[in-house]
Amino acid sequence: MKTWTITAVAISLVSLVSATPLVEKRQAQTSTPVTGASTGGVQQRLSIQNLQANQDVFNMYILGLDAMQRMPETNCLSYYQIAGIHGRPYIPWQSAVTAQQDNTVGYCTHSSALFVTWHRPYIALIEQRVVAMAVEEAAKFSGADRKRYAAAAQKVRLPYWDWAAEDTRSAIPAVMMQPNIQVSRPNPRTGVAQRVTIRNPLFAYNFSNQQLQRQYFQGFFQTTPRTLRSPISPRADNNAASDATMRIQYPARRQNTYNLFSIPTFREFSSTAFSPGGQPNAWTSVESIHNQIHAALGGRGVTPGSAGHMSTVDYSAFDPIFWLHHVQVDRLSAMYQATHPGQVVTPQNATPVFARRVNAQTMDTIDTPLWPFRKANRQYYTSRDVSTAGSIWGLGYAYPEVPVSYQNSPQEDLASFVTSRINALYSPASSPAAPGARALVPGVNAVERQEYSVQYQTQAAKKPDNAFSAIAAPGNGKTSREWLCHFVFTPAEIGAGASPQLDVYFANASNATTRATDAVASLIENPAFNRTSGDYYVGSGAGIGKLEYTEADRNMKITATVPLNQALTDMNIDPNNVAACVKYLADNLVWRIMSDGGGVVDLAKVPSLKVGVSSAEVTYGAAHELPKWGKWETYYEVTEKKSCGLMTGDSALLGSASAPRYLGRNGGGGGN
Repeated sequence: MKTWTITAVAISLVSLVSATPLVEKRQAQTSTPVTGASTGGVQQRLSIQNLQANQDVFNMYILGLDAMQRMPETNCLSYYQIAGIHGRPYIPWQSAVTAQQDNTVGYCTHSSALFVTWHRPYIALIEQRVVAMAVEEAAKFSGADRKRYAAAAQKVRLPYWDWAAEDTRSAIPAVMMQPNIQVSRPNPRTGVAQRVTIRNPLFAYNFSNQQLQRQYFQGFFQTTPRTLRSPISPRADNNAASDATMRIQYPARRQNTYNLFSIPTFREFSSTAFSPGGQPNAWTSVESIHNQIHAALGGRGVTPGSAGHMSTVDYSAFDPIFWLHHVQVDRLSAMYQATHPGQVVTPQNATPVFARRVNAQTMDTIDTPLWPFRKANRQYYTSRDVSTAGSIWGLGYAYPEVPVSYQNSPQEDLASFVTSRINALYSPASSPAAPGARALVPGVNAVERQEYSVQYQTQAAKKPDNAFSAIAAPGNGKTSREWLCHFVFTPAEIGAGASPQLDVYFANASNATTRATDAVASLIENPAFNRTSGDYYVGSGAGIGKLEYTEADRNMKITATVPLNQALTDMNIDPNNVAACVKYLADNLVWRIMSDGGGVVDLAKVPSLKVGVSSAEVTYGAAHELPKWGKWETYYEVTEKKSCGLMTGDSALLGSASAPRYLGRNGGGGGN
């Protein structure tokens, strides 16, 4: 990839401005302050399903988003330009070219202390613009329709997609997969409301300026007329494949989401960046879960370099599903801030962003500017401005779980309320997950993926028949043992391209001697079971893809976890029986890294990869209490004979005691 000097960037910008003068607006000295949506007071951001239920508000949301997407891409407030803040094009947004800028990356922060806080004003900015466009569209109606839709436009806020909710089990919302959608819009001549079918602005973004695409995009992405999910060519994608991948990952994703709220520090909650000595449950993060979803939605492509837009940092924000995904990340972050008051950004090594060059000594702190977002006083936002749950109310929005009605209440009242909602929404007891509630073994072809997706619909309706509950119910004071597979690796070792992903399986699952004949038959019908290989898919962890790694992030390590309890239960293994779990995992736990284009990576090429298994007892208290984790123990005998498995010499990597050995001096499971 070509690396430009600052001089070359300036020349390129001058050249482009000559051809398309409106691009100059992106570099304007006047700035658009991020105030959030200022109309209608504080309004709740709702789930996409609940927003759809309010037909008038949903109608105005669609009209506002559609109007924004139809703006010229050379306008700095267009959908294209605001989406482009995240990654490409690598040019300033409402500022001048300076020597301090790093023109090899976009503005977004990943594997960074600022991941959560940077995205809050970013989402507020596009929400502010969508609402403004909705208000403009409402004014085009006439008579009673104008009053009706003007009132609805005031209530528009971006919806979230709760990919950890029990009712949808990570399925992509149907409205996101429809190419067209019906809306009520004003007749151009009379202003009277009329029902029409338009191109669905939630399905894809259609690029309109081929000159900009050729100038600033690269390779495969120069040739796609619209955003794609799990593409099969530059002009066609497979939403069903992305949907099936999301569904099969649901059990582990849901448990990881619940585990987020037991992470002790905001730094560990927010960022996937590796912190030596952290407890195993803190090897997950909201960014880690977020990465996996980017990987699932974008897919791996049919050849290297042909993954969907969501799979890479540079292009992900162009896909409309990006915004629903990130509103969910912001929602979980506000819930964490409400239940962990006082937990804020702490210093961490900086990652590259467009606004400034970094080196090994550069640190991000709570006062690092969140470029390019400015407040009304023209000062840049910092994490200090968005470090509390209540900061969302100042931006004009709330969530059902973080309502503005608590604005003047004691902090402990809000924390108690939010905790009760976390337990009701995400605790294992609130989701009696059936063994069949999965949809796809990653790596199978598109036809098999769709067959699995159909099978999911049947299997998910069945009641659970497993012998052991995966975890104790909150509120009953019981203690249960929670098992995690956790890993750390350097994404740059895998190479640039689509999201690098590690998949965890149980090998030869149907041969498990612990299972009765009828249980084996049930397993074979489980969509998570690959009939060809005999492997049983457990879960995944991913980084978010990059087109190029710089010196500043080439050695960056990231972490992720895959909860094992539900999969152990599916194998008829009691998670509370430590000896049985250790033996089964030593014999059957395997992992693979999938590359850009869908190939399997030789683990010898990823020397940084370390995969371990740990467990701890968890006590579940009352509805307004988060679970309490006990002492962590790591089972080196499960992984020490496997490629890239944790060994006792790696104990400094994590804050966990070495577990007693259960397999004997010469025992141990097979390698992978």
